Amino acid sequence: MAYITIGQYQAKHYENIKEKLNSVYIELESNLSMEKYISPDWKGNGYSSLNELLVKLSNVFNTDINLYNLSGFLISTSRQEIFDRDLTSERINNMALYNLEHRKISEYYQTEKIGNLQYLSAYIPFFNTDNKVIAYLNLPYFRMQSVLAKEISNLIVAVINFTLLLIIITMSLAVFISGRLTSPLDMLSKGLATVGVGKKSEQLTYAGNDEIGDLVKQYNRMVDEIEESTHKLANSEREYAWREMAKQIAHEIKNPLTPMKLNIQQLFKSWNDKVPGFDKTIDRFTKNQIEYIDNLSSIASAFSAFAKMPVSNPVEVDILEQIRITLELFKNTDNVTFRVHWPQESKIIIYADKEQLNGVFSNLIKNGIQSIPPGHNGLIMLKIEVKSDKVVVSVSDNGTGIPESLRKNLFTPNFTTKSSGMGLGLSIAKKYIESANGRIWFESEVGKGSLFYFELPVLYTVEKPGA
Repeated sequence: MAYITIGQYQAKHYENIKEKLNSVYIELESNLSMEKYISPDWKGNGYSSLNELLVKLSNVFNTDINLYNLSGFLISTSRQEIFDRDLTSERINNMALYNLEHRKISEYYQTEKIGNLQYLSAYIPFFNTDNKVIAYLNLPYFRMQSVLAKEISNLIVAVINFTLLLIIITMSLAVFISGRLTSPLDMLSKGLATVGVGKKSEQLTYAGNDEIGDLVKQYNRMVDEIEESTHKLANSEREYAWREMAKQIAHEIKNPLTPMKLNIQQLFKSWNDKVPGFDKTIDRFTKNQIEYIDNLSSIASAFSAFAKMPVSNPVEVDILEQIRITLELFKNTDNVTFRVHWPQESKIIIYADKEQLNGVFSNLIKNGIQSIPPGHNGLIMLKIEVKSDKVVVSVSDNGTGIPESLRKNLFTPNFTTKSSGMGLGLSIAKKYIESANGRIWFESEVGKGSLFYFELPVLYTVEKPGA
């Protein structure tokens, strides 16, 4: 609305200045049209100077008047003090001169400024009786902006008053309508509040035949459908839970079987070849197998009892000894070399579940072995070091590495980069480490291999004798 108002008042004032311009032109024509040339020292028709003539016309038409010669310099003005104080130049506006002189425009209007004051300025060429241009007439119209600002201010006040009145009427209507709606909606709200998780949803009763009644009917129909869907969802969730538990159980049982098989084969080969020291070999083999068989037995017992994965049973355990036990299972893997950087401590005691800790070592070493491309000589490096009150274990390989696009999902359950497997190994390892108040992370470079770290709190350490 303000934009339309501005447009209307601008059009009105353009028409006003155009009328003044024509009137001033006619008056000047009666005094100056016989001149061949207009100079600042002009006198005639009872006027002592050209400025006197322009001042009189300015008072009559209530507007400032300027005359410029054909070169664009001021000849005379009705308000000399503006130029004497250097508020504006005595030379005509360049754009106005270009349009009047070169484009031959008969009337030219543009917005100009004196300081922060913006005004409309009108230009017209002044012709003598020989139909030759002898000067340029200019009327700066200062009144337009002040009048327009006043009119817009009045309009804004009127709009605000109307808006306030409209708001009051609207609020009154809203209060009235809300009062009519509150009663049935309150009933509906109380009925919905009786619906809760874990209890049977109650249907609502409403006697009306309006929109609220239709809503109640739809709600009652939906209650029946939700109840039926709840039974189906419960069955589906139980089936899904069984599938997920079966995957984890299968993964945990399958994990140590490969190294156990390799150990049995190696034991048989040692017995068949009559390798010296067979008694020590079978003693070490028996100790390792019994520990992993106990682990498998614990998992199987939990599954048979319809339980979740074995409950964590943390005890004080020497992490170095557990690493040695795990390495015994994998040491005979074909085309794979193991290198271990042992710490200066002879024992590093932590508080964790021994079986879960073995599972973490097995997962990380097995993943490293499986990442090595066929035909390549594998290298698995383990490093153990104590930093402050933490023990940091790293397991590195020279395998294919992990692509950037797969890294963010590496610890996600059921996510795997291999063609076989459940995708649970690293997620289970992460769960075991975090249950022991530790953390696990990794670094990888495609084509060069991966490096997995995990750290756990240390209870205490035992230094090697003589260290």
